[in-house]
Amino acid sequence: MHVASPLLRAALPATGRLSLCVISAAMVAAAFPPVNLQFLMWVGLLPLLLALEGLSPRDCAAHAGVFGFVLFALTVHWLWNLFGVFSASLFVIFALSYALFGWLYGQARQRLTPAAVVLLTPTLWVGAEYLRAECWALRFGWGALGYSQADTAVMQLASVVGVYGVTWLLVLVNALLYFTVTLPADRSVRLCWLAGSLLVGGIKLSESLSRKRSERRIERLLRAACVQGEEVAPEQYEEAAATLGHVELMVLPEYALHDDPAWDIASAEVFSRIARRHRAYLLYGCLRHTTPQQAQFFNTALMLSPDGNPAGEYRKRNPLPFFNDGLPGHGSQPITTSIGRIGVAVCFDGDFEKPCREVTAHGAQLLAIPTFDSRTWGDAMRRQHEAFPRFRAVETGMYVVRAASSGYSMVVDPKGRVLARARTTEPEAIQARVGLREDLTWYVRWGWLWPRVCLAVSGLLAAISMMCRRRRCPATAVVTAG
Repeated sequence: MHVASPLLRAALPATGRLSLCVISAAMVAAAFPPVNLQFLMWVGLLPLLLALEGLSPRDCAAHAGVFGFVLFALTVHWLWNLFGVFSASLFVIFALSYALFGWLYGQARQRLTPAAVVLLTPTLWVGAEYLRAECWALRFGWGALGYSQADTAVMQLASVVGVYGVTWLLVLVNALLYFTVTLPADRSVRLCWLAGSLLVGGIKLSESLSRKRSERRIERLLRAACVQGEEVAPEQYEEAAATLGHVELMVLPEYALHDDPAWDIASAEVFSRIARRHRAYLLYGCLRHTTPQQAQFFNTALMLSPDGNPAGEYRKRNPLPFFNDGLPGHGSQPITTSIGRIGVAVCFDGDFEKPCREVTAHGAQLLAIPTFDSRTWGDAMRRQHEAFPRFRAVETGMYVVRAASSGYSMVVDPKGRVLARARTTEPEAIQARVGLREDLTWYVRWGWLWPRVCLAVSGLLAAISMMCRRRRCPATAVVTAG
């Protein structure tokens, strides 16, 4: 059990601790777009860990909650463009995951050795982060630390351990640095460096072997295109698509048709005409009403064959909270076409690891993600959103064709590299050569279990802590009565 030194306690008054939390949040936020100082993520948590030194679990939760609030206020400040003052409430709600981490971290510091805490710190962080991002009604993946590394070589490890495994590694390095500095004589901490190095080496070796094997499993190459446009007439998509050369797959944004094709037959005919003219499969976002008399609908991506007829559809599984975004769809099965099996995720679906992973496991050979990113939400939002399809590409080992409404549409290869990207927020068409992949990455096979293991370990620590507290309460009551 590690106890903070009196020197550290004396050097950290309450205002100083809060300042450290704010500084840490600012460093972490600066690692994300638009600032993009990714290297700060490797040391950005050091001020936070120093602020938590010697505090009770309850105080650790409070200070980590402050960190979380400031982090979200700085990182996803563009939520003000959507919700105004209500955004502050969202920042508080999202910050609760960091408060949970703080409480668990405080419990670990009271009960465990420094070496155990070093290894538990990233595990508890990922458990809390995964709970917030993927596991409850208001799940929100933005702010997950791993997404900050979309332009670095570390992103390649996501093919084995996913974005949350990258988060785990980032937090591990921060914890190792902190305990090495504060406990330089502790041999167990130095052993943790060795264990961490061996772990990362094993992950890198697995990634390299998996990459070499999968690169030999490209079934065929084809030309794919994105045609972007925000709330424009179907004829404007047709005009933008006219600049394309020969393509076999064309992806348009979410809500390219803000109606049911069965209701707006004239607009639906324009999309069919685009498919026929280019002799390409065309995927576009639209509505599918549950019945002709009801206002309820599914947010749908509709696939047209080269002859302009429907060839399949996908219903969005994760409607955007607080918006009229339709009923949730269920399941992720690829759409089978003559050019291959196309996996689809609509906008917010791609912000989570599960839909793309599952459709890949079910046989998809390529991922298509129609997206609606409103022009009014701001450039910072669009820049941050680009990390999600890039990580989905690395996690699944698939090419990703992502058509956004106002930008930035992109075609991404299995290493997360952008092959083609829209240059503006106006209607525009881009294209690139993509491959149909067959082999499954380690992440799709087994790596997706890692954040769930972290969540289970966090839950176990929470349960043990609560049991220990209950056992102490009667004794405390007897002493007080005496």
